[in-house]
Amino acid sequence: SFSKKSLHLGLLSSFTASKKALFLFVACLSLLVLVACSSVKTYQKGTMSITLPKDFVELNPPDYTVCYNSEDVTVFVLRESVQNITLAEYAASVYEANAWLSPDPISELEGLTVMEYSYQNMPAQTTIRYFATIFQDPSGAFWLIQFSCDQADYEQYRPLFIEWAHTVSFENQS
Repeated sequence: SFSKKSLHLGLLSSFTASKKALFLFVACLSLLVLVACSSVKTYQKGTMSITLPKDFVELNPPDYTVCYNSEDVTVFVLRESVQNITLAEYAASVYEANAWLSPDPISELEGLTVMEYSYQNMPAQTTIRYFATIFQDPSGAFWLIQFSCDQADYEQYRPLFIEWAHTVSFENQS
């Protein structure tokens, strides 16, 4: 026999099933949006590769090996072949060459050799903050990889700069 109570429970369970289906649809859609928004790309220049969000554009400005630019962040990459010095000595020479910018002392941060400093761009009336990392590749060449953004956004981007710096790798040259 069919009662009003069972009819009511049947409608309730179908309503709950509709809610579950809607929830699953929204969850899947959210996951797709999250994956699309967080997509990354590995960029390569010579033997160096770095993984950054896919919205970065590769540029080749004078005085740098390569540059990667997005709306809020620029990554400057410089490769230098200097013979018979250590990573610590190269880092010290980078620090000395940039002393006029009053950089923070060279430090080790999560296995990275780091120098942080600010640059006041007077014509644009902005201050840019840099997170500079220094690497030595298997051939002995040094790579100065500087992540930069507006100083007002630096604390937001600094953890990402560290994350991105950890993606830097080098191929062995044969």
